[in-house]
Amino acid sequence: MRQEEKPERSYSFTLRAWRQILETLDSGDFWSMEADAIYRTLTARIRVVPFREYLKRYIYEKTGMYRPFATVPAEEYAAIVMDAFQQSGTPCSFETGTTKMHQAVRNWLTRDRVSRESVLLLGLGLYMTVEDVNAFLTKALHGPVLDADDPVEGICLYCYAHGYRYEKFRQLYEMYQSMGTAVDRERVEANQPVGRAQSKKVIEEDILLLSKLLEGKKEGGTTPVQKERAEAFRALYDRAGETLEALSEGTSGRPRSLERVLSASIPLSAHGNLVPAVRAAAGAAFAQKRFSRQRIHRILAGEQGPGRYDLLTLCFFLGSCTQERAEDRNAALKRFRHDADALLTGLGFGGLYPADPFDAFLILCMLTDDPLGSYSDVMEAAYSDAPEALA
Repeated sequence: MRQEEKPERSYSFTLRAWRQILETLDSGDFWSMEADAIYRTLTARIRVVPFREYLKRYIYEKTGMYRPFATVPAEEYAAIVMDAFQQSGTPCSFETGTTKMHQAVRNWLTRDRVSRESVLLLGLGLYMTVEDVNAFLTKALHGPVLDADDPVEGICLYCYAHGYRYEKFRQLYEMYQSMGTAVDRERVEANQPVGRAQSKKVIEEDILLLSKLLEGKKEGGTTPVQKERAEAFRALYDRAGETLEALSEGTSGRPRSLERVLSASIPLSAHGNLVPAVRAAAGAAFAQKRFSRQRIHRILAGEQGPGRYDLLTLCFFLGSCTQERAEDRNAALKRFRHDADALLTGLGFGGLYPADPFDAFLILCMLTDDPLGSYSDVMEAAYSDAPEALA
């Protein structure tokens, strides 16, 4: 193959993000104006990669295209998705609705964000592997990997792993919904095509899957990994509170709450709530990722589960507080990356990902003399144009 015929494989969001981070570090003013340099990087260099680009890149690589990535028209991607969904018999929604396939495909190829359900359907329609789907869920949606104990996701995972199409998903999910807490073996057997090779093996695999999912009905809808995340968050939150209390010893005044420390630079509305992200450039990095009082209350009360950014922020706080000022900055970043990756991947989330502006923000802060102070300074700069109070 001639050099000019080689497929383009340099369109890596991760490599591009690391390059932008290194360019920021190499800039002449980073070490003298750290917070300002970080803020400029977040607003001018690193951006949130929209879902549409992840989907287009996936199709580009899986189909072995050789043209430059940027020259492939959206209509070509849409035709590929439409053909794959038609061949696999996959609908554009798990629920019966009025959305047309062409409209759904257009949405997937033009939107910044899509639902988790959309990724599950794309996994079935495009014959994705478990690894493919998990990469979309963690990098494009910044959520957790497939939950094998969740009925819908568990059956989807099973279908991805075995190369089954949507019809198999539908059969298994309908059986799960209609059965109590025990598997109806005769019904499972009746769903196997007559004369299919290895049908006995498939029957046993189906029964094993359904038995596991039906057992989960007794748990009230909360899966083991969801419980583990809640427990991990509580443990980290308690550790962070103890660390903050220790840092406050010997100082006058009442110790501040962890939420107030992390949000100290964000202005409050007339009702005492944090002002929303009103600057588009900075808002992309911080929207839905702030450690707000209301959100933490809901997590601790069990009203919602902790997300990736909740856990990552706590990890950063603990890492910044234990960093010795004389320590080599690269060593501090290496330790933070190790701790963050271990925490996030252990709980089913993607590890530290520099293509995510918030992750890049924390990486750059960790390379400064005062990571927590830089965190606060950048937050202040991000909200410098926000109104002091909202109606």
